[in-house]
Amino acid sequence: HAGRYVGLIAFERGGFWENEYSNYLTARLIVNNMNVHEHNYSKDGSHFYFQDTEITSLEKLTEDLIWPAHELSKFRFYAVTGGNSFELETLGLVGYPLRIAGLIVAPDNANCREYIQHHIDLQKKQIAKIFAPSDLSKRQGRRKPNNTLVVEELPVGEVVYPGNWPQKPDGSGAIQKLAIAGQTLSIHLGIYGTKEQSVVVATNKLSSVRPSVSYGRYLPMRNYGVGTVWLEVNHYRPGRKFVVAPDLTRSVLIEYNIPKNYSKDVIEDVIKIKSGLKEVSIPIHVNISKVDLVDIPIPVGLFMNSLPIKEGHMKSSIWWKLQESLLEEQIGSGLTAISGGDSINYTMRAGQVISHNAHEYIRMASKFGPIHAVVGYGGFFPMYKSLKDNPKSIAKAINEMEDNEGLPPHYINSFDEPRHGTDQLKHILSYLGPHAKAGIRTIGWTSWDPEEVIIRSIGKNTFAVAVNQHESQHIGEILEMGAEPWVYNNGLDRYGMGLHLWRGLQLGVKGRMQWIGLFTQGFAFHNLDGREPSFSCFLIHKKLGALKTPRWLAVREGLLDVRIRLTLEDLVSENGPVMDPWTTDGYGKDKSLWTNEKLEEARLVMLRKIADIAQKHE
Repeated sequence: HAGRYVGLIAFERGGFWENEYSNYLTARLIVNNMNVHEHNYSKDGSHFYFQDTEITSLEKLTEDLIWPAHELSKFRFYAVTGGNSFELETLGLVGYPLRIAGLIVAPDNANCREYIQHHIDLQKKQIAKIFAPSDLSKRQGRRKPNNTLVVEELPVGEVVYPGNWPQKPDGSGAIQKLAIAGQTLSIHLGIYGTKEQSVVVATNKLSSVRPSVSYGRYLPMRNYGVGTVWLEVNHYRPGRKFVVAPDLTRSVLIEYNIPKNYSKDVIEDVIKIKSGLKEVSIPIHVNISKVDLVDIPIPVGLFMNSLPIKEGHMKSSIWWKLQESLLEEQIGSGLTAISGGDSINYTMRAGQVISHNAHEYIRMASKFGPIHAVVGYGGFFPMYKSLKDNPKSIAKAINEMEDNEGLPPHYINSFDEPRHGTDQLKHILSYLGPHAKAGIRTIGWTSWDPEEVIIRSIGKNTFAVAVNQHESQHIGEILEMGAEPWVYNNGLDRYGMGLHLWRGLQLGVKGRMQWIGLFTQGFAFHNLDGREPSFSCFLIHKKLGALKTPRWLAVREGLLDVRIRLTLEDLVSENGPVMDPWTTDGYGKDKSLWTNEKLEEARLVMLRKIADIAQKHE
């Protein structure tokens, strides 16, 4: 019937898979040639729309995250008798066409307005079922803070939940650390309160090395699929002011970037946490060793380590600035391989490799440390499909490019976790043989099964075999075949990228890659509508650059452990015996025994030995 109508509309702007987002400048809903709804967005909205959002209570999930993601909006229009036309118009579209996730219309009267509200309420109930709230706060075996404001030292990279209680209800005292010039010293603090209060973190400015301060921002996390959702620190954002409450613990990261040429042997500082008239002071004492840390001698990197957004979707100068912030953090912390991402690519043309930002990207990375390998995964060279023709020509073109441009070796992603015991493996083997004969550095990702004959054949016909599930002896088997043994996805934490990585080095591992640097499905800061939860090392803020996650902080500690160990071995004896407290025993089997406390004790032993040696040489 003709007359006034009301409507409710929701849009699908995020994507179930990466790069399926819909970005645009303006969207309009036009009914019967009349503009009845209009809203503005941006060409890079999927990456930055929620960059300033924090969810500290799951009660805010719908209103602060899900509704804005779908631009849930009410509108009115005038219907005519018979057919009515609905048209969605988008301006400045980038990516997939904007999709309508839901549309409800009804006559504009009290009953129907109530009908629309009823649907909104139904959606809220359904969201609560799909994303059932859960509280993972650490309280068992702990006590509430004894004071209005309590500060406690935490392991670097520990995941923090909003309702945590301290292990020490009176808090921590003075903090003493050993550090190395040229490296970042990280101190992780948990801040608890018995009442809601605004808190400021200040430094005493006693040291010429003024630390940077970041605090953990809470966002929802989930397991695969749907179901239970909880809040945890998602990333760290530069800032010294925040709110603490009985159910809102704060996680604070203090980072001292110690210059390589730092003239003093000690850093003395006081971290002050202030709230009204209450102040907690934490004295900091750092002894500094002056020694050059050894670089990790094999390629070690993160899959998709670069900005997951195409250059054309934002200003080129900003795009490169964000890339640089990521590379400075990753390569400066010890990673030695890059895998790229969108817009970091090559194409083949007339027997030559044509660079699309790749050479500039590699040279930018090299400013911050050695790059031992370029590994195609989400960037650089595409998968094998476009490389099957004329492998000799391809191998020649890659080698000439590396020689002429002075680039590190490039590895070509050739297969990715095929299902064992299937014809898929036979298909892989059919093209690996010609590639191997041509001299292409093929690399593929699988789990090692020495009993499966075709897996061994693939190993023999692949330049680098990267294994996930494996035993220590399998590394030797791959070496005997003449292939390079790599490992991947073997732990995104301090143990996995520390002691476990070092043990792999001793066994003959030639490279290590880890899932994942950056990964965007749906919205970058909103992992509820993507295919899988976000276990990335970084999120990117358009103005602040690379934001570290707890996982990255743990990884960075592991990389530092490895470099400290390698440096000690280099100082003690070029071919010296394996020294306690690290040994090669327990490869892949004893993670539960290596608590953060035990790893920290081992680091202190190694640092003290390095300091003693350095003092003797002065």
